[in-house]
Amino acid sequence: LADAWASVWRRACAPPPDAFAAGRAEPAVLLTPDEIADDAKWLAGRASVAIFLLAPDIWDEALASVSWKGILAALPATLKARMSARVAAVNAAVTEALRDAPNAVAIDRTALLRAGEVQEHTHVSRRASVAVAEAVVEALGRLC
Repeated sequence: LADAWASVWRRACAPPPDAFAAGRAEPAVLLTPDEIADDAKWLAGRASVAIFLLAPDIWDEALASVSWKGILAALPATLKARMSARVAAVNAAVTEALRDAPNAVAIDRTALLRAGEVQEHTHVSRRASVAVAEAVVEALGRLC
């Protein structure tokens, strides 16, 4: 299951073609948000309990730490907007797909972030990490 999910993640989170065109990423064939949601549903169907930590919107400058803002500033605004939109679309599709699953939950990591907590890529502040851990514990309590 872990290998299957890692494969889904790579195809879901790889940079879009415009990032490659800007020389900032390798090309990737991406799954659609609905395909990712179908894969998440399939994975949840094979697990006794499945907790999906949704990718945070690391492209939102309001959530970025000072150092990450510096990196984001070098990226075109249209690219950041498209990356944010992709994260939002994938997260919404996975959340909807798992809405009625009795053994699965999707945890919205973006909703747990405060201004300045995204440090780089998907690394966040200690407070945000604790918030995610607390959400996981709460989800386990509901699912088990």
